[in-house]
Amino acid sequence: MSVLNAKEPHHILKFKCKQCGHCCDSTYIQLAPFDIKNICDTLDISTQKFHEKYSMFNSSDNIPRCYLRNRPRCPFKENKLCTIYNNRPLRCRLFPLGRVYPEDLNESSFLILPEEKCIGFDTGKKIKISEFLEQQNVNSLDKLSEEWNHFLITLKDNPTIEKQEFKQSFKETFYGFENKDASLKEFMEELYQKWNIINQIYQIRV
Repeated sequence: MSVLNAKEPHHILKFKCKQCGHCCDSTYIQLAPFDIKNICDTLDISTQKFHEKYSMFNSSDNIPRCYLRNRPRCPFKENKLCTIYNNRPLRCRLFPLGRVYPEDLNESSFLILPEEKCIGFDTGKKIKISEFLEQQNVNSLDKLSEEWNHFLITLKDNPTIEKQEFKQSFKETFYGFENKDASLKEFMEELYQKWNIINQIYQIRV
């Protein structure tokens, strides 16, 4: 996968999804807590059941990251169509765009990520990236995504990040929650508040 120059919302994109399903099985889908909640609510399952069937974790940078288990095939793809389309993860909505959040917390930018086997490039009408984002209902999750990624960036400075207890507490807080009848905004605020309390207690103990 090659990466082109950073793009802004006013830049032009020429892409039309052909529903080939290739990106469903070839893209690494990192999941934010709000993605997991959306999927669990759609399927009416617990986060425990979700992780048993659909997720995997990676902690290469000491922060547990949750990914959709979509190899060799996305579990939510049937007849090349997405069965959770209206509540699909943000990463899926963005394709063929990527989002870059700089370490200095400045404004994010977009990247066009061409897949060698994607047949949607250079097809369809030319539209602004901002229009594409609106069509894919990305804007509804934009603020949540920005806050989540900024939170992860600042978390890298936490002196206890390499501790196993830290990683376990992080996973339980942000990936092992119980489904709640709250808006995504309220839901994420509750998780951050819970984490702040846990982290303060942990800091005192160490």
